[in-house]
Amino acid sequence: MENPFAEGENRVIRPPSTALVIFGATGDLTHRKLIPALYNLAFDDYLPTGFAVIGAARSKLSDEEFRANLFEAVKKYSRRTVSDELWQKFAQNIFYQPLDGTSQDDFVKLRERLADIGKQKNEEFNYLYYLATSPNFFGPIAANLKAAGLVEEFGKGVRSTSLITEKPFGHDLDSARELNAVLRQSFAEQQIYRIDHYLGKETVQNILVFRFANGIFEPLYYERPPEWADTNLWPGQNLSIPNPIPMKSMILGTMALPKLHKTPPRTPPHSNTTLGSLT
Repeated sequence: MENPFAEGENRVIRPPSTALVIFGATGDLTHRKLIPALYNLAFDDYLPTGFAVIGAARSKLSDEEFRANLFEAVKKYSRRTVSDELWQKFAQNIFYQPLDGTSQDDFVKLRERLADIGKQKNEEFNYLYYLATSPNFFGPIAANLKAAGLVEEFGKGVRSTSLITEKPFGHDLDSARELNAVLRQSFAEQQIYRIDHYLGKETVQNILVFRFANGIFEPLYYERPPEWADTNLWPGQNLSIPNPIPMKSMILGTMALPKLHKTPPRTPPHSNTTLGSLT
């Protein structure tokens, strides 16, 4: 058995060769968060030795156009200054595949493109699917991946295939359960990863520290749990929110944190949420 500490405590144990397919790759999440994060992982030399990113969306783009768009995004949103040399090396492993999430034919083309990239790189990739889309498309994309032969049976296939979904995951308990059932028709539970990126926000992290790591307030929470919590959001004037589900998910998530406690409250807790200037 290989000794994981053979090269010292700073050894990087790399994951196996992976092809990351981002659905909704022309959207804001990909440009602001995903690609800048991957670039910084490349900067720190934490990515797999064999690694490829395949962006998939409805827009008709070439690989070069997609890379150029992402370069501008990384320069704007990366926490580090972008190195041209590192970007060129990183961008060689970025590809783009036009795709309609509801078209089975497009998923057959995606399967063929993944196979071509694997041959080009001489790699047997594991497939990691990232759904940076509206939750309305989670089910159709998962079903079409399965129908196109892009989902292996957990623990038995020739490669690992996994699915990542972003919050919001449904708009209430019933819709979340329904969405779970739909995804599990195509993927095993062990293959599905659900992300709540609001828990990574600095403001939310501050709430967690205040709630659980404050030596003064922590005993008070256990002795006298809060009976009332206000959440006030004042985003400014003339803010239009066509889809309130992400906002609802964010508010309910942050409201829950200050109210977590081990002992039952002496009186039933209340909550009040004030939304200002939302139209």
